Amino acid sequence: MPALLDLQRGNERFQIDLDSFEGYRMAAYLLRDIRSGQQGFPDPDLLRLAAWSQAVMAQSVAYTAFRVTSGLRTRQTNQGIEGAARNSRHLPDEQGRFFAMDVEPVGSQVEQLATALVRAGFGGVGVYERHVHFDVRETPVLWRKTRLPW
Repeated sequence: MPALLDLQRGNERFQIDLDSFEGYRMAAYLLRDIRSGQQGFPDPDLLRLAAWSQAVMAQSVAYTAFRVTSGLRTRQTNQGIEGAARNSRHLPDEQGRFFAMDVEPVGSQVEQLATALVRAGFGGVGVYERHVHFDVRETPVLWRKTRLPW
């Protein structure tokens, strides 16, 4: 499984080695709740899924960095987002772990990333006009807020 993840948030962009403690800390920082400044613990499977999907995109479509639009959300932040699920996977559990991120693919189309994530066969994938939501969960789920070719 690929262990390199290319994330961008604002003016910060890093190629993150998920096999290192420092890499995990950098991912947690980039996926923090911007509004509250709170940092949590991204589920390692979430980060691995992101790295895997970037590797698939690089092989089949184009090299794709992810511009993070949302990672961890506090309850207060989540309540302020229109259409956000009350039990969102972005919310931290009792240990501070969260299981979702929203990204804009840089260098490819939303539909291409969504297709790669659906092919992974697990987790939730939400397709929006400018970004893709993905999360780790027991049962695969797909929802669309935009038209897709499949």
